[in-house]
Amino acid sequence: MNQPVEPDAASTVLHETAPDGPRTLADVEERMNIPLVHAMETQRAIRRLRPDPVDMDLIVRCIELALKAPSGSNDQSWQFVVVTDADVKAKIGERYLKTWKPYAKRLAKQNPGD
Repeated sequence: MNQPVEPDAASTVLHETAPDGPRTLADVEERMNIPLVHAMETQRAIRRLRPDPVDMDLIVRCIELALKAPSGSNDQSWQFVVVTDADVKAKIGERYLKTWKPYAKRLAKQNPGD
């Protein structure tokens, strides 16, 4: 179960932790075997993830499932990039934060106290 984590002073986004437990494809698929209504009613955005590696079979399965998701105008223009190298992830994270900060400041001015 995801546990809320208090946001740090520089963040206005509530963070959650990823679920505990084994991360093999078989173990994750077993935890995913729940009624659709339960999944829809309890879905949350996850913004803080565990740092340990994810099994490549699980990554491939997630992409297979994502390919079945609806898309706007049924254009199916999906593109997936899988990054497993920690240094590359760190560089992507740095660029993301650099791009995000000006947008976050503008949002905070538009929605003070939100």
